[in-house]
Amino acid sequence: MVGMIPCFLSSGAALVLAALLVSKHKRDGVYLALFSVLSVTALVQFFNGLTGLYETQMFMWRQLALIGEIALPVTLYYVAFSLIRHLSLPFQQMCVWRFRFVLAIAIGLGMFVVGFPHTVMSLVPDSGVVLFERPWGRVIWGCILMGLVVALSEFEHILRSSRDPLRYQIKFVVIGVGGIASIAIVQASQMLLFSVWQQEYVWMAAIAVMISVGLITYGLSRWSTENLSQKLYVSPQALYTSLTFLIVGGYLLGVGILTEVVRQTDWALSSALEILLVFVACLVLVITLFSRQARAELQAFIAKHFYRSKYDYRSKWLEVTESFSSCHSLDSILDELLNILSRTFGAPKMTIWMKFQTDNRFHQVRSLTTGPLRGAIAPTHPVIAALANQTGPIVLQVNETEQNDELKKFIEGTRAVVYVPLQSVSEHLMGFVTLSEELHSRKYIRDDFDLLRAMGYHVAMLLTQVKLMDEQRASAEWEAVHKFSAFYLHDLKNLASGLSLVSQNAEMYGQDPEFQVSAMRTIGNTVQRIMTLIGKLSIQVKSPKQEIPPSFELMNVNTSVSEAVEALHGTACTPKFLPGNDLPQVSLIPDEFKHVVLNLLLNAQQALNGDGTIMIETKREGTNVAVTIKDNGPGIPESQLRTLFQPFRTTKKKGLGIGLYQCKQIVQSHGGAMRIESQEGSGTNVYILLPQVTEESQR
Repeated sequence: MVGMIPCFLSSGAALVLAALLVSKHKRDGVYLALFSVLSVTALVQFFNGLTGLYETQMFMWRQLALIGEIALPVTLYYVAFSLIRHLSLPFQQMCVWRFRFVLAIAIGLGMFVVGFPHTVMSLVPDSGVVLFERPWGRVIWGCILMGLVVALSEFEHILRSSRDPLRYQIKFVVIGVGGIASIAIVQASQMLLFSVWQQEYVWMAAIAVMISVGLITYGLSRWSTENLSQKLYVSPQALYTSLTFLIVGGYLLGVGILTEVVRQTDWALSSALEILLVFVACLVLVITLFSRQARAELQAFIAKHFYRSKYDYRSKWLEVTESFSSCHSLDSILDELLNILSRTFGAPKMTIWMKFQTDNRFHQVRSLTTGPLRGAIAPTHPVIAALANQTGPIVLQVNETEQNDELKKFIEGTRAVVYVPLQSVSEHLMGFVTLSEELHSRKYIRDDFDLLRAMGYHVAMLLTQVKLMDEQRASAEWEAVHKFSAFYLHDLKNLASGLSLVSQNAEMYGQDPEFQVSAMRTIGNTVQRIMTLIGKLSIQVKSPKQEIPPSFELMNVNTSVSEAVEALHGTACTPKFLPGNDLPQVSLIPDEFKHVVLNLLLNAQQALNGDGTIMIETKREGTNVAVTIKDNGPGIPESQLRTLFQPFRTTKKKGLGIGLYQCKQIVQSHGGAMRIESQEGSGTNVYILLPQVTEESQR
């Protein structure tokens, strides 16, 4: 009778904790999962306790307890699945299918126990012993054991796969739930081996459950009240490792001696007490091994000193510089930045945003657990305005932004609390990093901000260096183009001579006078253009630094656009031109600007591949003239949008990758600006803005 008291105590403790969870956190998936496992555990312990109070009805209580034990692996796996989803670990999909499989088996076994209990177990009269009949008894306990082992393996996977310091912040909850699974595994193993259930093991399991519930309670309290130690101790690693092995070995030796002493006493409960001692010893060892405080104390004992700051800045800075030492591209820098941030800080959600030169907006290029956000943010976004001219991290409080829908939406998507600008001395804001609130609501302190400021400045300098290296590479490639141009001069002269001869022969031998005149004009213009190109190439080859003076003309932009559209008349997806009225005059080099429009229209036609529409429109925008080219094609992937204006970057098999780069250079030489906005599946919009000619500019 006295042995049943731990059952009711553990049942009551589990029920109280479950009630607190469901009352305070009704919609949180992790808390609901913990509620389910605590409720099932409480019911199992309660029914086991009733077997000692009402022995005449022992069979019924044991049947109800068995149904709870069948449901326990399902609830344990539900906790594991909820933690995996909450922490956004990379094996969520596989966990879903395993959970469904365990649930299906548990439902089938539960229905079988309810419908045919006597085929599973039988009660030995006046003995307090329940026998589980073969083969169905072993089948059920075998399935329970496998379900418990699978659930326990998921908890081990969670601790091993979660990043530091998240692992140490969730460890007590995970270890506590794992303790419930472990003692259930011990019981299932006993049932599978001996097929005999005895009441003397009930109190041992109840005490183990109470210990596990206590660990879960402590771990849940740390989620809201934890204040991690800000002291990092330094010690020689070799001595630290040696002492760790010695301490663990001595501890295991002491546990072995203690269990042997219990065995030699020949008590009636010695066998159950041995299992309980081993269970408690293993729990203490696991908690100690995963305890950062214990390791810190050991390091303090060895080193005899400690740092007052949260971080050992010397070792941390060596880690940062060593990590970035092998990064020579933008992508590798961003990957390593996200990796270092995830190792250093406990924020479960992080994002990295970079400014794209193509559309002058900020795009999310890296994320940890948040996934990609839809769209990009403009330079006028409240986040960018808050980061302007900032040299270090800032905090944006939600209560200050309740009336700002843009910022509220951004915070809801990223869970951002801290914003770190990526900005060097010589550059404007190149990007920024967001970090969510750390797990257990731990606040960021001054040491965190100092480290983030240093890391942000270092990354900004690396990005600037990469940008300069890309510009140098582009310059070198353009020099190579200039050198190659000399080899094409001879071929171009031959083509020009051949066209000139054709023009002379057509003029002399043609039959249709009108056709002859038209052909002569066409071929003559072609010859003239080739000869002009040869002249320009000759000057650049002979004197690369000599600049050819531009020949600007005052004109209406509709003229150049009309000529470009007319050149594509009769082709697939012929552009539709909507000319603006009363446009001010602009200063253009007609052939060059016509080349820009023609190149953009050809790109749109190639993207449409014969199916779609192209619209080109001109209009006045303030003191400027805007030219807009829109198509409803497949759009440009975001991964390609960032490098669209960089030379020698092309997705075409036979393309050189200089078309858009050249177009942007020509527009800028006219004093204008060019940007491209595109989204996959929604087409592409190209905007060209040209300044109108004023009296001051003519002077």
